[in-house]
Amino acid sequence: MALGELFQIAASVIVGLGGGGAIVFGLSSFLGRIWADRALEKHRQENARLNIELSNQLGLLTEERNTFFT
Repeated sequence: MALGELFQIAASVIVGLGGGGAIVFGLSSFLGRIWADRALEKHRQENARLNIELSNQLGLLTEERNTFFT
């Protein structure tokens, strides 16, 4: 084997591994984004529910306070 052929084989192996790595990186990025979006949406809905609940409680306490002091 000549030195040029060795370099060509080494380059082919490096490019093959790099291409596979790029595919795995792309898929993991895509799946990670989907997973994170779902988790964030779940937290967003829970926080919205808690916000409404606390707003209602604050409204009730404010009305109770206003009727107590008048």
